[in-house]
Amino acid sequence: MAIREDIVASASKNLTQEEVDLALARANGDLHKIMEDINNINGSSYLHQMFRNETGETGSLWPQ
Repeated sequence: MAIREDIVASASKNLTQEEVDLALARANGDLHKIMEDINNINGSSYLHQMFRNETGETGSLWPQ
């Protein structure tokens, strides 16, 4: 995922505070978009069923 690569790249060089702030803002925007995409899927029970089918898990990690 791009967020992890940004963090690793940032750790290997000296950054200004502005560069750090921009990287954090980008990561936060990526996370916000992922959360919006999940919320836009029609029904959390569909997500729960999809998760169970692909992993074989029987526990409930998604609210129904």
